[in-house]
Amino acid sequence: MTLTVGWGPNGTPADSKFDSIAVQLWSSIGRIEQTARLLAEVETDELTGVGNRRRASRALTQASARARRNGEAYAVFMMDLDKFKSVNDEFGHDMGDEVLKSFAQAIESVIRGYDVAARWGGEEFMIVCPSTNGPGSEALARRLLEKTPQQCANVLPEGRLQTVSIGIAVCESDGRDPLELIKRADAAMYQAKTTGRNKYVLADIA
Repeated sequence: MTLTVGWGPNGTPADSKFDSIAVQLWSSIGRIEQTARLLAEVETDELTGVGNRRRASRALTQASARARRNGEAYAVFMMDLDKFKSVNDEFGHDMGDEVLKSFAQAIESVIRGYDVAARWGGEEFMIVCPSTNGPGSEALARRLLEKTPQQCANVLPEGRLQTVSIGIAVCESDGRDPLELIKRADAAMYQAKTTGRNKYVLADIA
């Protein structure tokens, strides 16, 4: 259907249909923005401001689909703050919360704009990294190991060092089941914890 808009002497649309379309357009834009805000709220961890499990699950699904479509690698990080329980026990949960927030800030300071950071639960966090191979994921892990104690020192008593153990699983190209990558990254993380902490372990690339 062709819409003809008439113009008045002042250069303004004279056809009332124009106003109607404009109102509908702005209404649609408003609904889209509201939906985006609601989705962001639902997928955000209230304490740390990074994503929650829902956001991580969506990011994993998207990364897996992209890997199958484009034949590219992606990586999953599982991370656990070392001896975090002792922070809560010695200094209280308020300081523990500040450490969690500081660690989330450390993650966001080293990841790329299209990587997704999420709080998996408690003191465990996840990063989903599209277009990332083994060497790329190891470089990110090293930056995170360096950044974590620096960032958390801002909220901890002097001399108290907060470190993190990191497990990484990389899918080279086939977009395999994300749940399998989570299990492999989780196993690598526990290997890092049981072999000294404050380190990363890269699972065998599959």
